[in-house]
Amino acid sequence: MCWDAQTVIWLRSLRIAQGGALAEIETTRMITEKVAARAEAQVATTAATLRGSKKHRVAKKALGVYARRVSSNRRRNTDPKPGALERGIGANMRAKLKEFPDQRRRLNDLLARKATQSGHADR
Repeated sequence: MCWDAQTVIWLRSLRIAQGGALAEIETTRMITEKVAARAEAQVATTAATLRGSKKHRVAKKALGVYARRVSSNRRRNTDPKPGALERGIGANMRAKLKEFPDQRRRLNDLLARKATQSGHADR
């Protein structure tokens, strides 16, 4: 989980540093996911505690929640397969987009429209 977390932080930092619609979407997603992960971990640890689990088992439940989410974010951020656009752009695609500014612009326009439709428009 440690290396996955480092990778996710690095990839998200790159995406946010690029700015534009992708940065806005990633920042919103990041904050939303953190709140949801904390709530899920709290429920998991409370349930384990109420069942009478030992302390190390309770901690393992909380870490399991974060490990699943970190692993999922790493896959989403590095997936170059078709359909990854809905989940975000992978690192390989990001490198290709730098080579083709007009495609990058069209992609940012598409994502901005999607963000506007879902209520996450740039302010």
